[in-house]
Formats: sequence, C-alpha cells, structure tokens
Amino acid sequence: MPDTAIPVLTRQMHYMFALLDADRDGLLGADDLTAVADRLAEVFPGRPERIHT
Repeated sequence: MPDTAIPVLTRQMHYMFALLDADRDGLLGADDLTAVADRLAEVFPGRPERIHT
C-alpha cells in the first residue's frame, strides 16, 4: 500500500468510528449499536424488527 494511502484510510476509519459512536464517549458499546439500528429503522421503515435483530 502506498504511504499516501495511510492518512486517507486513517481519516476514513475515524469517520466510520464517529458514525457508530452515537454517545460520543470514544467507545463502541451496545447502546451505540442500538442507536445505529434505530437510525437504520427510521431510514428503512418497512422492517424495523429485522433491523434490530
């Protein structure tokens, strides 16, 4: 992998972590994943029970 790709990948990983860290405490826990499921259920309202599963 070229050295120039490292900073780009690092930024992408930080961005993805920030999307998942709903409570912004710097950790990913069950509450964060539940919040992600809730957001997905809002976007895809047809099958919220399947999203939560």
